[in-house]
Amino acid sequence: MELFKTLNKEFFDNKLPHIRVEWDTDALPLQGTILARVKWKGPQDGKPERYKAYLLQISRKLKPKYLQKQVGMSMLHEMAHMKLGVGVDCCEWGGDFDKEMFRISAAGGFQYFW
Repeated sequence: MELFKTLNKEFFDNKLPHIRVEWDTDALPLQGTILARVKWKGPQDGKPERYKAYLLQISRKLKPKYLQKQVGMSMLHEMAHMKLGVGVDCCEWGGDFDKEMFRISAAGGFQYFW
């Protein structure tokens, strides 16, 4: 949680909502190679702009040797999703998500974890 607060202040001007940050659980596991994810709640109408993030989960399966790097980079990635909203996909090359990640990189966001 402290890392989330620090990154929110330094790279997002404290504009991201303070949500729960926790390891994944047996009841709500991360699948496959996913290192982290944001969970969203929204109305039944399905409008992406009305969804709100409520949980940032991090995989318990991270390797201790790379834990700080993987948690930090994954957290910044998920925080970019939070800033842009549930409707912005990170798979579109050159899209809004890439632009946000380049902004974070230019501001030095990854220097702590690279």
